[in-house]
Amino acid sequence: MVALLATAGFAFGRRRRA
Repeated sequence: MVALLATAGFAFGRRRRA
């Protein structure tokens, strides 16, 4: 379940900065 959190955090953080 760590992959889901890492993917969500990475995608969310990159989309929020865009």
